[in-house]
Amino acid sequence: MLAFCYVQLKNYPQAHYYLNKVYPQINDMPLYNRYFLINTFVNFYYYQKKYEESWNYLMKIFDEVAQHQNDMPSEYATLEANYADLSIKLNKDLNKAKDYLQKAKAYFQSTKVAISIYYIMTMELELALKQNDLQTAASLVQQISHDSTVNVPINYQQRRNDVLTEYYKRTGNYSKALAILAAQLPIEDSIRSEEHNNYVAELDLRYKNDTTHLKNRITITNQKNEIKTLQLEIALGVILILGLVVYFIEYKRRVKKNQQQEFKQHIYEISKLKMQNIREKISPHFLFNVLNNEINQHPESTSEHQRLIRLTRLLRKGLDLSNRFAIPLSEELDFVSNYVALLQDTGKQFTFSLHKNGNVDDLQIPSMMIQIPVENAIKHGFANLNQTGHIDLIIEEACRGVNIHINNNGHKYSPFAPSNNKLESTGTGLRIIYQSIQLLNTHNKEKITFQILPGQEEGTAISIFIPYQYSYEWQ
Repeated sequence: MLAFCYVQLKNYPQAHYYLNKVYPQINDMPLYNRYFLINTFVNFYYYQKKYEESWNYLMKIFDEVAQHQNDMPSEYATLEANYADLSIKLNKDLNKAKDYLQKAKAYFQSTKVAISIYYIMTMELELALKQNDLQTAASLVQQISHDSTVNVPINYQQRRNDVLTEYYKRTGNYSKALAILAAQLPIEDSIRSEEHNNYVAELDLRYKNDTTHLKNRITITNQKNEIKTLQLEIALGVILILGLVVYFIEYKRRVKKNQQQEFKQHIYEISKLKMQNIREKISPHFLFNVLNNEINQHPESTSEHQRLIRLTRLLRKGLDLSNRFAIPLSEELDFVSNYVALLQDTGKQFTFSLHKNGNVDDLQIPSMMIQIPVENAIKHGFANLNQTGHIDLIIEEACRGVNIHINNNGHKYSPFAPSNNKLESTGTGLRIIYQSIQLLNTHNKEKITFQILPGQEEGTAISIFIPYQYSYEWQ
């Protein structure tokens, strides 16, 4: 009993002295006394974090008590809990540890020993974290969140606080973890320390009962002072550790914030370069088509001068649009109308109609989103067509944005399908549109949609949706 009390006081030299004094008599003891002695050895090494030694002593008594568990149910349940505790510390036999915890918990629930249930549920949470079973851990945290700490030994409370701190760190709830750490500053447990010391003193006096009792009392008093000194050192150590933890958490937070800002800036720069690259592809593509068409006409009429002026204006406008992420819908429609008129002027046989419904002129859209499909329809849809080509451009308001429909009666159009037909497009312009939309959509909750569909009877139908709430900013 003296050894047991000194273990609780963390006076390991004195506890070791009394344990060695009684151990030679172990074979002459009844089973319960052997259990009590061996379990004190288990705690003696456990509290010093010498878990292998503690495990070895546990194995010396576990099987024997297991054979008499009907006569010693409480003692066996305690050993099951100790087995699970050491298994967790040593990271071995975790499945068996889980089984023992369940059986021990069932026993102490039947006997309504609240402190033991408190201790076992703490170990269940620690085991779930050890096995990385966060779902079970979350369920256990929910169960123990309302547990009372009244009459719970302080070391049990500290053990639970350590496990809860680890859980909240794992789940990223650092504020909760920090709150638990703050609440776990060294607590002056003067009442319990006094009870232990008085109990040790009383047993010592009864055990000695001679002239050495004064020396023992002085020794106990010195040990009490050492314990208080140790508690003060622990308090200072914990405060220092807590300060370091707070500093580390704040440092990690700053580093993470800086990394996020740098990452966001990199994304911005990369996106900007990609968009620049995409836009730069449009101008050569468009210029080549228009100039090639004009040169092949070999104009000789008096209207040549006017057409060249219109072409120059159109090219200048095209260059301007290709350098802008977004433009008002009215500018895009003006550009498309001039483009169509110029082609019709140079002999292209097709008709074009524009229908607008609502006040949509100021809506911002990605530049050339309408021009490219119109160009594709004229270049590819109407090539070798047996009838007059027609493009119908319909723009109408919707509840969350604007719908744009570009319908033509030309050939069916498959922009990315492999084909040996030279009239089939390579899809460069449409790929540019898709890439533009993809980049822009990553920065918006409401998305732009662009669909190519077969016409109801013939030709191709393109359907575009532009949300009202859409940002072309990259910050």
